[in-house]
Amino acid sequence: MMNLNFKQFLRKQVVKNSIANFVSQIVLLLITTVFIMYISRKLSKTELALYALMQILQSIFLITYLGLPTAAIKLIPEAQAKSEENKVRNIIQITLYFPIFVGILLVIIGLFFSDNISEIFLKSKEYTKYIPLLLINVLLMGLYDRITLLLQALQKFITISILNIVYYLLQRLLAIIFLFKFGLEGIFYGFLLGAIVSIGIGLLHLKNYLIFSFYNSIDILKYSFPYWLQGIARFGFTQVDQLIIGILFKPEVLAGYFIAKKIISLIILAFDSVLQVFIPKLSEIKARGIGFYKTNKPKINKLFMVAILLVSFILLIQGKFFLFILGGENYIHGVSVLNFLVLYLLS
Repeated sequence: MMNLNFKQFLRKQVVKNSIANFVSQIVLLLITTVFIMYISRKLSKTELALYALMQILQSIFLITYLGLPTAAIKLIPEAQAKSEENKVRNIIQITLYFPIFVGILLVIIGLFFSDNISEIFLKSKEYTKYIPLLLINVLLMGLYDRITLLLQALQKFITISILNIVYYLLQRLLAIIFLFKFGLEGIFYGFLLGAIVSIGIGLLHLKNYLIFSFYNSIDILKYSFPYWLQGIARFGFTQVDQLIIGILFKPEVLAGYFIAKKIISLIILAFDSVLQVFIPKLSEIKARGIGFYKTNKPKINKLFMVAILLVSFILLIQGKFFLFILGGENYIHGVSVLNFLVLYLLS
């Protein structure tokens, strides 16, 4: 059995990828933050609520993943460690293709109920014309998300870093450009075009795995089923709040809640940049039978917990400042909401 101590793991196995991934995530944080700062000052609260609705629909569409990306992140490194390339190819195919059919079905259902979606969340049918654009965007965003998760499982972190920067920057630049020409609708055109380009680039990096061969798809679906249930539970604990706010309150309230939660989301994005490197590598090490896994996993968990506690404390004492930076004066009264959401970081 091979031995690997904690310092060697950090120095040789993870640090290089973590730094590359973390730097790219910082760039994404800046791009996302600047974009939200811009549109929160350019759009009315009701219009911003429409943008928030896209995020809500995106979280609902996570059920179409069926737990497959989580399963893939665990199974692919293990299969690679055992040189089971056919299994790797099959996992990638089922993770990419199967949720597309489920997602298309949800889009079709959503199109039939566009009026109802607009009336429930925006309290008016005036915004019905935007719902199809939102639904198509959400479908493509889900596909892009699965592509990056698969690249993560394949431990192609440099590729992910570059692709994410292209995706986030292109979407938001096009959204701002089209906003001037097409108004609010232009934001969603920009996101749509940016997603199509980025998905095309991502699929090129997976092209060697895309030929159909679903010989053991049922087994993979069975393995992923608990993760799907876990994902539904996670949606209930972490995403259903915006859904409830959107249904019960006016769009202005949803917009304020969106700004407060976006601050939390940006912080989570930073933490995820490191976790995205650790999780596949730990799965690979576990499959190889290296004694490091059991000994040092608690140390890694403790390190992340200390970092989360520190960030939470800063948010509690400087919440109003962060709300002003991201949303402007119209949103600084949401400090109590932000303080409540800090609990999410500790959960």
